[in-house]
Amino acid sequence: MGLSPAFPGLFFAFAAMALLIFVSVSPPVWEKVNFLDATIGGQETIYGVFAQCTIGQACDNGKASIGYDLAVPGADE
Repeated sequence: MGLSPAFPGLFFAFAAMALLIFVSVSPPVWEKVNFLDATIGGQETIYGVFAQCTIGQACDNGKASIGYDLAVPGADE
């Protein structure tokens, strides 16, 4: 018995769902999965889907939001 012609679509839909779940638990929930590591002024910051976290400080799960505050330390605001 062969595979259905719909099998590749089902496979890729399941793979997309698994990857979506994987990236959705990035910082602040799971700090090892992130998109960007940046070191500015001696502080290392990691960026995920819903938050940014500074290494050495606790990530505040209550402050998770879409978008980042990219203020440069020491710059005039």
